[in-house]
Amino acid sequence: MTTVLIVDDEEVIRLLISDILSDEGFKVHTANDGKQGLEAAQTLRPDLILLDMAMPQMTGFEVVRRLKRDEATRRIPILAVTAADTQADLDELYESGCDRHLSKPIRPDMLLEKVKELLP
Repeated sequence: MTTVLIVDDEEVIRLLISDILSDEGFKVHTANDGKQGLEAAQTLRPDLILLDMAMPQMTGFEVVRRLKRDEATRRIPILAVTAADTQADLDELYESGCDRHLSKPIRPDMLLEKVKELLP
């Protein structure tokens, strides 16, 4: 079963994404912030990480950089979940190491399309 880790400080977003992916047969784990997300990625070694980029204390950008520096997690694809909409914001997402991005508000069809693009 494909495992997905959702890292977002907003419970409603975690629940929304979790429900959509669970209904499609994915095994879903969640984390409330960047620190928990890093720990969960180390422990679970998920097949995919969905990561909010605007979190307090540790931004998604910092989480991505740490994941990509670590040999154990660097190959896990990361789908940035973001409200960013300028080209400069999107450039920063990809430069930090994200593989794709999903714009908020979340559309279930786009979520599933991006997830399937990133999974083997």
